[in-house]
Amino acid sequence: MQDINDITIIDLGIARKEALNERFRHRRRAAKIKITVGQYNKSRFGTSVYKIMNAVFRGRDIPVKIVGTKSEVKAFIEAMKRETQYLKAVRKYGLDDHRTYKKKYKLKRAVSKFERDTGLKWPLEN
Repeated sequence: MQDINDITIIDLGIARKEALNERFRHRRRAAKIKITVGQYNKSRFGTSVYKIMNAVFRGRDIPVKIVGTKSEVKAFIEAMKRETQYLKAVRKYGLDDHRTYKKKYKLKRAVSKFERDTGLKWPLEN
């Protein structure tokens, strides 16, 4: 379980910086988790996004710091927002409703922009 003082740091610019040999590090003393998205830890990025989505749906706050350029951070936030809206539409209307299709289309556009801006693959299936 993550302590309230823990903060998750997601660096979206790691692909841009070409630092593919970054490792996942956990500093117990500082109570911080740093997640860098490189060749060896893309699954940790996906896990972090999953945890953020889980917290959103449970109505909890999760301390997270997103690091990157303005466009990378904006694209990440937009993709997360669209993912949340799509999943809520699926839950409320089902998969075959036209409102759900609209949300899915907006999600695909946001994910495409995220992938273009960051060079990373969006970790959630849509």
